[in-house]
Amino acid sequence: MTNPAQLTGHGSFTFKLGGQTFRGAAVPLAQYFAWTAVQGQPGSEEHASFLAQVLAERHRPGRVPCPIDTEWVMQHVRVQHIAALEGVLLEEIDPGDAFERDTRLLTIGRVKFQAASYTLAEHAAHQTLFEAQGEGQGGQRRLPADVRFDEVGRALRVRHRAGLSDPALITVDWVMEHLTLPALAALDRLLHTGYLPGEDRAAEGGPSKP
Repeated sequence: MTNPAQLTGHGSFTFKLGGQTFRGAAVPLAQYFAWTAVQGQPGSEEHASFLAQVLAERHRPGRVPCPIDTEWVMQHVRVQHIAALEGVLLEEIDPGDAFERDTRLLTIGRVKFQAASYTLAEHAAHQTLFEAQGEGQGGQRRLPADVRFDEVGRALRVRHRAGLSDPALITVDWVMEHLTLPALAALDRLLHTGYLPGEDRAAEGGPSKP
């Protein structure tokens, strides 16, 4: 007797994210429409709550218990992970090493940093700062230089890997002394997209614009 065709799979691969293992299975249609309602709001409570729900269902716990909740998602899922997560959860596309890209290093001066985009928590904090600013010249909102450099300094401190005895040395003054305008623009792009200069986002399936 011929086996009937099976249209709904349970994932033929696993992937690691934030040190945890998950089953690579697409969401059912009910969750698909929930995803489309929040996918444009990375860092929002609704977005993180949705991801926590679907990832918890696919979690393969290790020996040490680790609850996959909204807080875990905010701290471990990065902006650069969203496109690959969409591929896994909507189309069951194996992400390969997409979630390991944040193991790369970035060098500024002689100091090495983790080359990783904002976590969802950091992205939410950035949006809060940005939205608190009134409209400037030309109707555009811009962070004041001291606020922007302080935010960059915080991002670099938590990404510090080698080159300084104390990450606390990465202050606003350090940022102003070690970054040029092109370097600042490249760092902004990295924090918001996970892509370094010279990397082709379109070729890797990401949006065509930063």
